[in-house]
Amino acid sequence: EGDVQWLIGLYYFDIDKQFKQGGAGPGLDDLLGGATAAFGRADVPFESVTDQTLEQLALFGEVSYRFAEQWELIFGLRWFDVEQDWRQIANGLINGGMTTDVGTAEEDDVNPKVTLSYDLNEVIKIYATAAKGYRVGGVNQPVPLDAGTGCRAEVQSLGLTAAPTS
Repeated sequence: EGDVQWLIGLYYFDIDKQFKQGGAGPGLDDLLGGATAAFGRADVPFESVTDQTLEQLALFGEVSYRFAEQWELIFGLRWFDVEQDWRQIANGLINGGMTTDVGTAEEDDVNPKVTLSYDLNEVIKIYATAAKGYRVGGVNQPVPLDAGTGCRAEVQSLGLTAAPTS
């Protein structure tokens, strides 16, 4: 209770995950004269496996100050530290054969927040908030570059030689 109130907290997140994509086309290798087997497994034009670990720690807090009967000002901060590692293997005709990507990413920062609010009455509040936000990125799934359905031209039109891995 009172004109000044505060809140502090801790957030922790730790996950290991695996993502698989691909599909089989029974008879595809026969139709293409053995092409899928030459670039991976028979009848499987594309497949990938991504193993990822992600750990995040954050500390946050805010202080609110009711400086008049209907007015309140809130200041907040959130510090975070994120680490992620991944290993990705893609294979198949559409991928142009086997590719492997191994990576790591680390980020940390402080995000501020400020809110000003006005109570019109007991049930209606008007407020404005300015804040810097953050959402953890992740590992992008592989983009096939070769073969008939590859995306090489689209990737190159963006000024890239390959799709970003994260």
